[in-house]
Amino acid sequence: ASFILSQDSIQSMVDAAADGDNVEVPSGTYNESISISKSISLSCSGDCTINASGLASGIDISTANVSVSGFEVVGDESTISGITVAPGSNNITLQNNTIHGMSLANPSNDSPLSYGILVYGNTSTGPNPPNDINITDNEIFGISGAAISLGDYTSNVTIQGNNIHDIFSVEFEGEELSVGVQAVSY
Repeated sequence: ASFILSQDSIQSMVDAAADGDNVEVPSGTYNESISISKSISLSCSGDCTINASGLASGIDISTANVSVSGFEVVGDESTISGITVAPGSNNITLQNNTIHGMSLANPSNDSPLSYGILVYGNTSTGPNPPNDINITDNEIFGISGAAISLGDYTSNVTIQGNNIHDIFSVEFEGEELSVGVQAVSY
């Protein structure tokens, strides 16, 4: 099914959707963090801003077969990541989004970085790698640390056509560090 919902929050639209649905979000500014645990395509039908200021992240994806396109995701000094792809997620497409403003160092580890897009696997319960991740044609800027970070146990990731600029440096082990794209290799 494909439909446009005119509800007050993107999360309510996601919650109302069924697996396989195309959810088209109307233009507007949405002050919230989105959690996607269904196989959906989420797109903007105009100018959509997800203002995650004061929140840890803009969009969290924790399932398979998800597409997110056409959003501006804004954060601040309370925001760790614009879009996070969690362990076990696969067939994820992040395309034509504008992500900026994240500047909170990740409190779950020793990293001083915040992230435009963070993709990571799970090391505590054994590898559960995000797989088949496509990060294309996004604009990422004004992030403290890393525009795109591929953490532990990620596989089959395509990163192309992104415009990464104005990444602010953070202090790491006495050095100033800013990263366009980083990956952990095993």
